[in-house]
Amino acid sequence: MTAIPLARSLAALAVALVSWVLVLGAVLSPAPARAADPVVGEDKSSSCRSCHGANGNSPFEGIPSLAAQPAPYIQSQIRLYQNHYRHIPEMTAAVAHLTDGDIADIAAYFTSQKASPPPATTDRARFAKGRKLAQGQKCDTCHRANFAGDNRIARLASQREDYLLKAMNDFKSGTRVGIGDVMPNKLSGAGTPDLEALAYFLARLP
Repeated sequence: MTAIPLARSLAALAVALVSWVLVLGAVLSPAPARAADPVVGEDKSSSCRSCHGANGNSPFEGIPSLAAQPAPYIQSQIRLYQNHYRHIPEMTAAVAHLTDGDIADIAAYFTSQKASPPPATTDRARFAKGRKLAQGQKCDTCHRANFAGDNRIARLASQREDYLLKAMNDFKSGTRVGIGDVMPNKLSGAGTPDLEALAYFLARLP
């Protein structure tokens, strides 16, 4: 065989091998994940809405609103319950059966809902104190300047005041997990009046 036909044969073989690899890769690669569907999520979240509110705005003391929370944050919290890092029996039971697709759809539904308007600010001194504390602790570094949250970081603006206070106390005491030691360290030196002022301030942000 002469050099030119041999080169042509090798080139053809290389093309065939590349084509085979590409076809095999397409067969073996998983199909792209289905986009999360908020409409489907509304139906799947029926049991969630009995406590967290018909549109994700909680009417119950101590239970957080989920409306307008970042979808990745909602997903991460559900998985913390599924993997027993967070411990509320009712929540653990409610999410135990959810698949990844279910979780994505439910998160898509709640993040698409509007947060209720915040309560009126009647105590300007407490509001100002809470704002000063939030600025001093640089809470906006993670929770954003408008405290609407981002990615796996919670929305704090217009959250229930009683829930915010409970969550901060739980982080401070170490009974609730977060991203490393960020929240316990941020709150370690805060007394009850400080936490109350922070909760008051954040709950009244739009």
